[in-house]
Amino acid sequence: TRIGKVELPEISPILGSQEIYEYRNKLEFTFSDRKWLSWDTIRAAGGLENVDNTHGLGFHIPNCFDKVLDITECHLMPEINNRIRNGIREYARSLGITFYNEHAHEGQLRTLILRSNHKGEIMLIVVWADEPDMRVMEYLRDNFPEIISLLYVVNRKFNDTIGDQEVHVFHGQDHIMEQMEDLQFKVGPKSFYQTNTLQAYELYKVAREFAGLTGEELVFDLYTGTGTIANFVAAKAKKVVGIEYVPEAIEDAKVNSGINGITNTVFYAGDMKKVLSDDFVEANGRPNVVILDPPRAGVDEPVIDVILRAAPDRIVYVSCNPATQARDIALMDGMYRVESVQPVDMFPHTYHVDKNFVPYRDIIKKGESKTHGNMLYHIDRIAKNIAANHAKMNDSVRLVHLYLIIHGIGDMHCPMHMRFIDREPSLGTYNIYFGKGNKKKKT
Repeated sequence: TRIGKVELPEISPILGSQEIYEYRNKLEFTFSDRKWLSWDTIRAAGGLENVDNTHGLGFHIPNCFDKVLDITECHLMPEINNRIRNGIREYARSLGITFYNEHAHEGQLRTLILRSNHKGEIMLIVVWADEPDMRVMEYLRDNFPEIISLLYVVNRKFNDTIGDQEVHVFHGQDHIMEQMEDLQFKVGPKSFYQTNTLQAYELYKVAREFAGLTGEELVFDLYTGTGTIANFVAAKAKKVVGIEYVPEAIEDAKVNSGINGITNTVFYAGDMKKVLSDDFVEANGRPNVVILDPPRAGVDEPVIDVILRAAPDRIVYVSCNPATQARDIALMDGMYRVESVQPVDMFPHTYHVDKNFVPYRDIIKKGESKTHGNMLYHIDRIAKNIAANHAKMNDSVRLVHLYLIIHGIGDMHCPMHMRFIDREPSLGTYNIYFGKGNKKKKT
C-alpha cells in the first residue's frame, strides 16, 4: 500500500521454508586476484603484511563489483559446494593460474556456477576470461563424481553475464533433471529455476490454487522460464501459452512438456514487449488467466497495457521484488482489485520473500460507484484499454456504458468516479465521458 497506493486484503501468514540451511540449488562464486579483508581480520593478524590477500573465491561485498569475500564454508548449499570451491581454488593456485582482476580485466578464472538437483547431482560451469586450462577441468572431472554436467564458458566481455555466451560441454550432459510432483524438468546452464527447490513447490501450489482452474481455461504464463509453472498447471487447464526471453529456456520448456507427455502447452521465445501484442492475443485467444512471474525489474508497462486490453478474468502475480510488484499492481488498479496475498519465504536468513498476488477483474454492479486516487494518466489509459477491447471482453463482465467523471482536471491526484451500467444484449459499443462535475464530454 505504501508504494502502489492500492487497497489490499488481509495478508496471509508467511509460508516458512522447510529448510533454512543448505536450501539453495544454485550458487555463483567470483574469482578475484585479491581477497577483500575486514579491518578486524587485518588487526587480528597484526597488520596487512601478515595476511595473504591473494586468490579469493567467494561472494561480492554488497554494492562493490570489485571486492570479493573469500568463502571457505558456505551453508546455503549442500557440503559438496565447499569441497568443489576450495578444491579448485587450491588446485588452480598450485598451477599458477591467475584469478581475474575487475579493474585491469586480466586473469584467467572469472566465475564458478554450481547447480544441484534433488538427487544431489551437480552441474558445474567454470567461466574463463580466455581459453581454459584443461588441467583444471580434468581435475574437477576426476575428483568430483557428483558432477554429472561439467561445462565451461569463455567470457571476454567486461561484465560477468553469460546469457549471450556459448556454453561448452567438457564432461557429461548439458543439463540436470529436477522433479516436482510426478513431473520431470530439464534445467540447463542458462535456465531460470527457483533456487529453493522445496519452497518452489509450495510457491507453485499456491499459484495453481490462486489460478482457480477448472480445465476449461486458456492460461498465459508470462516469463515462463523453463516452463515450470506452465507444465505444473497444464493438467488443470485447457491450454497454456508460455513466453520467455531466453531461447534456450524455451527449448527446455518444450522438452519438459514432451518428457511429461503434456500436449496442451505452446511456447514462444522473445522479448516480452515484442512477442505479447494485441495481434498475439488475437492469434492465440483471449486468456482467462494470466500468470506473471517476472524478474526483479517487474513487468514492462507496454506488457501491462496488452494484458489490460486482453482483460483476463484473473491474474496471478508471482514476484520476488515487492517494490516493482506494487508498482505494477497500481497500474492495474483501475480494472482489477487484489483478492489474495500469500507471501512465501524462499530465502531464509534474508529479508527477501516471494509473494503470490491475485488481482481479480473489478466488477461493479449497477448503481454502485468506486473512487480511485490514480493519476490522470492512468485514468486515460484505462479508459482507452476498455474502449479498445470491448468486443473481446468476457460476457460475464456485463458492461456497456462507462462514465468517467473527473473532478479537478488540472490536479494530477484528482479522484475518479466510475459507474458501470448493466449490459443490454442489443448494444455493442461504449460511450466514454470525461469532464468536470456534471459537464460530460463524449469521446
